[in-house]
Amino acid sequence: MAYFLDFDERALKEWRKLGST
Repeated sequence: MAYFLDFDERALKEWRKLGST
């Protein structure tokens, strides 16, 4: 599930930017 890990990392950065937990 490498594709998922890559997406998770990117999503985490996006969520952090939005300030959502």
